[in-house]
Amino acid sequence: MSTNDETGGIPDHPFLDNPSFWSPYAASDILNLAANEGPEYDGPLRLLLIGAFGLRHLIYSFVAMPETANPLLYVTINEFSKPDIMRTFLSLLILSEEEADDLEAAEAVIHVWYSVKWSKQTQSYIDKRVRRLLAGIYTKVQSYYGDDEDMRAECFAVKFGTPGYLTLDAFFDWHTWDYVLETYFADEDVEIMNREADVLACGEAFDRIRRTMSPSRAAALMKWRLDGILVPYGQSSSSYTKPNPTFFPLDRKGVYGITREPLSEWPMNEILDYSPYIAKNDVYGKMKFYLRQKVITFRARLKKKGMLIKLMNCPLNHMAGHIPKYHHETPNFDRIEVGTIFETLPELCFVSCAPLLRHSDENPSATMLTMCRDVITTAEVPETRQLLELEKYYLYYPTIELVETMEPRRLAFGEQYSTALLPRHLLLVHQRNWQILFYNYLHDVKHFGLRVPGDDKSQQPVASIMITGYLGLSAKHLNTIVNQWPNVLCWLEWKKTRDVSPKEWFKYLEMSTRDEESVRMWKRTYGCLSWEQRTRNKVKEEAEMTQRIVRTKMPKKHDNEASDGNDADGEESSDVACQAEQTHSSHGDVEGNDDGELETTLHDGEMKNEKNQDLTE
Repeated sequence: MSTNDETGGIPDHPFLDNPSFWSPYAASDILNLAANEGPEYDGPLRLLLIGAFGLRHLIYSFVAMPETANPLLYVTINEFSKPDIMRTFLSLLILSEEEADDLEAAEAVIHVWYSVKWSKQTQSYIDKRVRRLLAGIYTKVQSYYGDDEDMRAECFAVKFGTPGYLTLDAFFDWHTWDYVLETYFADEDVEIMNREADVLACGEAFDRIRRTMSPSRAAALMKWRLDGILVPYGQSSSSYTKPNPTFFPLDRKGVYGITREPLSEWPMNEILDYSPYIAKNDVYGKMKFYLRQKVITFRARLKKKGMLIKLMNCPLNHMAGHIPKYHHETPNFDRIEVGTIFETLPELCFVSCAPLLRHSDENPSATMLTMCRDVITTAEVPETRQLLELEKYYLYYPTIELVETMEPRRLAFGEQYSTALLPRHLLLVHQRNWQILFYNYLHDVKHFGLRVPGDDKSQQPVASIMITGYLGLSAKHLNTIVNQWPNVLCWLEWKKTRDVSPKEWFKYLEMSTRDEESVRMWKRTYGCLSWEQRTRNKVKEEAEMTQRIVRTKMPKKHDNEASDGNDADGEESSDVACQAEQTHSSHGDVEGNDDGELETTLHDGEMKNEKNQDLTE
């Protein structure tokens, strides 16, 4: 939705998300026992996780519990996408083995989650733990369903794990079991997905990366795009050759958007501040060791208090009937995590989850958690439109001091909306009154309107379900589980102007690898100059530099006979030196300029090497 005015079309949102396989919001503590049931709570709690890759919320919440808390958790995870089913199922099978070494189990789980290929060591470990558990399942599944195709929609439950530690009940229909088993036991000779094509289709433009990231940060991103292995920057990924079945489904086409960064699935500030990892600029190295510590702590807490997890794959509109049918127990949950599904199917989320949420009389802290952003601006409420129009007005006129200090106005009113306004527009979006927008959205009769109860229902006015009381839901006035708007995912660094030039970036790539073919692929993928052109430019620049040094160091004559001519020579030499200095000064503020690029690169390169010492070490 946008507004057409004298400045042209100004979008309500100044960003357009590229497709990504990874969840766009971070894992959260969905229990927060200290502020809800209490820091010493030791009763049962039932959790329903239906957002993408809900296992991360469970691990994060379980690790974050107070040491004095000792609840008995009954967890139901419902995954909709096949890759999320695979990585959740395989990682839970590994975690359910109590006698396994914690460090080895954590390493294997992390590679199941994020690495597109495994090393022989990882493959051997996973096969040892998982293959024997799944070996006899195929026969049981075929025996249960037989040739009756009408039964294939029914679920067949299989129990895994260690009682008193971690017990996993998998409730899958025939189609899901067939997918999981066929994918895991598929031939190793599978076609590796074209990561270059995925980057071009889903990745952010190289120019934006170069503008917004430091060289070390951008180099880590390029390495991730190239190999897709979650390892520290300095560690070779050549030993990772076994395709991860999670990301190579039966159609062998790979997972769309997998080359995007997976950092969004975990709290960015915690990854960046993870001090036990010494290379402060190696964000993927930090992520690996951060996750490894989370998994190890998760397993340690399981030994003190066991957990029961039920994993299923059920459509959202069938969930309210599916859970009571197969769980054979009360379907009331103390926490329901919906995630970004609410962004696309808000009405269905309310209808499906309301019958499953525990009543506030039984647990005042029972809560359904949703994540939304763009959808709340679609409310046809005058106040919402006024707030958005005021936001666009402040693109050209003075507003609060914070915005004026960080992003001063760049264009005058009447000028065309362009990329020059994006930083200011983004800052204004972050300053929105999201609580009012969300309140208006929930009370918009267009989305959630039903007739108010009365004798003649057809004559009753339409009102939001938040007013009519249908479904028994009400919005919390104060969030007690998570912060209202905690997941603001920004770039790690807004790079300083002229912090790195294109030529410096090429040099940095060459420093990071001795493999010329990898460098060529980087340049071909991200729109860089060709290797041949770079070589010709380098030879030309070295020749010019040599000539300039010789001319500058030309010996001076001191005999009196040539004094008249020496003044001219001295002036000429001085002019050459001044010209070289002026060239350096004038082009030091210009990126990618052919004239004087040699001096600019040397100057920038000295700054860069000092800034990125941590990563190269």
